[in-house]
Amino acid sequence: PTFDLTENDALIFGSQSTDDFNLTYHTTLEDAENDDSPITTNLTNFSITTDSQPIYIRIEDVITETCYVTASFNLILTDAPPISPVGDLFLCDDSSNDNTEIFDLETQTFSLLGALSPDNYAVSYYASFDDANIPQNALPLLYSSISDNQPIFVRIDNNDDAACYSVSPDPVFNLVVTNKALATTPSDLALCDSSGTGSLEATFDLDQQTATILGSQDSSTFAVTYHATPADADTGMSPLASPLTTTSQTIYVRVEEAGLPDCYATTSFNLIVEPLPSTVTMTPLSSCD
Repeated sequence: PTFDLTENDALIFGSQSTDDFNLTYHTTLEDAENDDSPITTNLTNFSITTDSQPIYIRIEDVITETCYVTASFNLILTDAPPISPVGDLFLCDDSSNDNTEIFDLETQTFSLLGALSPDNYAVSYYASFDDANIPQNALPLLYSSISDNQPIFVRIDNNDDAACYSVSPDPVFNLVVTNKALATTPSDLALCDSSGTGSLEATFDLDQQTATILGSQDSSTFAVTYHATPADADTGMSPLASPLTTTSQTIYVRVEEAGLPDCYATTSFNLIVEPLPSTVTMTPLSSCD
């Protein structure tokens, strides 16, 4: 980084005429006091190798060059704001599975800033490095992805210094739209009472419904589980074992793709236990030959 020392000229002179006074810049107070080694060759392009360096000024009358005062100011390097790493954003597709969903990019802002204060720094999002570097075409915070696994570039600006910013040369995170699982509703299952006690119980093979529920989805990738309540199906808790001995009840189904537990689907079907027909006393029938 380089500094233009002459940016302070007007402030140093104030209302004094530049024709009446000489102004020089020095790297030590001793040089300023003795009018030695003034900075001359790179006043507008002065570089430093530390985070902060004092610059000493001498202002003197042009006639005697002995009536002078000295002062100083600091050259301060501010680090470009670091961009903290974040994970990808995932959303489940709707039933259309068209790889397009609306992402809230602002959910990444806090993590991207890390220890930086949101009062002092602003985060913006872009679809390319060139757009982020210019900057132009900033993405809206509620952004509809144009493709699956879309890379996002990030720019962080210092609110107090427009020249102090960071741009990610590579994508910082991706927008990932995952296909939503589908759950086809199967037909109800009905069996006769097998308890022998009239309590209307039967043993059902729930797994016979799996193929219908999955449809064209690959059984090696998608898992089907059966549950006693809608809440259990939504959370994947307390799956029922098959075969299941039960009275008549509703079974709730969860379909989940491996590695994508948030993109599940649910459906339901009924188990119906039919009572056995009751035994009656038969009346003999007779007829003439």
